[in-house]
Amino acid sequence: MQNVSQILRDRKNRNKKERMDRIQRLEESNPEFYNLTRKRNELLADIALLRITGKKSEANSKMAEVQSLDNLEQKILKDNNLPSNYLDEIITCPICNDTGIDQNGKTCQCVKSVILEQSYGKYDLSNLMKESTFENSNPGIFSTKRLNNEPGSARESLVSATNRAAKYLQNFDNETSLYITGQVGTGKTYFVSCLVNELLKQQKQIIYLTAPNLANYLYEDLKNRDKIYNSNKEEFKTVELLVIDDLGTEVVNRFVESCLTEIIDYRLVKKLKTIITSNYNPPTLLKENIYPERMISRIMGNYEVIPFFGSDLRNEFSRDE
Repeated sequence: MQNVSQILRDRKNRNKKERMDRIQRLEESNPEFYNLTRKRNELLADIALLRITGKKSEANSKMAEVQSLDNLEQKILKDNNLPSNYLDEIITCPICNDTGIDQNGKTCQCVKSVILEQSYGKYDLSNLMKESTFENSNPGIFSTKRLNNEPGSARESLVSATNRAAKYLQNFDNETSLYITGQVGTGKTYFVSCLVNELLKQQKQIIYLTAPNLANYLYEDLKNRDKIYNSNKEEFKTVELLVIDDLGTEVVNRFVESCLTEIIDYRLVKKLKTIITSNYNPPTLLKENIYPERMISRIMGNYEVIPFFGSDLRNEFSRDE
């Protein structure tokens, strides 16, 4: 994920280039303007030297010449149907002047927008997920029945998870990694989407992707060995929060197994948070030989497991119809 500071620098460079292009286009189409800018630059250099040597009256006299040239410039702009500020410095955000810091010394809103755009623009953060919020969540649509001797109902598990999320959001930097498990359609992905959206508001850098797509991105690294330093795997290892949705639905082989174990190990050592959702609880991943004992033991020993109970909510709706 590209550094926000670099994004701001790129924005400044683009704006600077656009202003220089505007000047060049005017110089090419208006010889008078070309001579004007050269003359003004010479005058400004002379004025600076005069002021340094204490010749204020001569400097003021030349400033009057600069003003005349400024007036001529405005006439040229008007004759070419261009706005009076056409040649001014171009600034994308007038609040912080593209520095990223507002007048109160706080992170500018434009930076927060950059982080959101950056997060939604890569991997599996879709437009649909932007609408997933705890405010829009409706536990009332989940069943209160307990199935198959489960210790709670679908509604109880969602309410419990939502309460846990509130504490998680308040203390994210000191929190643990999460492993969210339950059958298909019990609300796991929606819950994580809500949690991710709240963390994005806190300007956390997040990569969210399904397990099959994670595997695809890892394979992509193999095709770009010369660019391995900037590989997807490196981003997965170092991003502030990595979310892997539907672990166990990907095709697992030694390559994927090795890469994912490396990612999980690295993030544990660096105390970086990871959130995993899966239809399988950790012991089942091991029992079904989906992933090896080493990786599962890391998860069981270091992740907080949050269970989602009940059956597929979509089936519940179809039975009611």
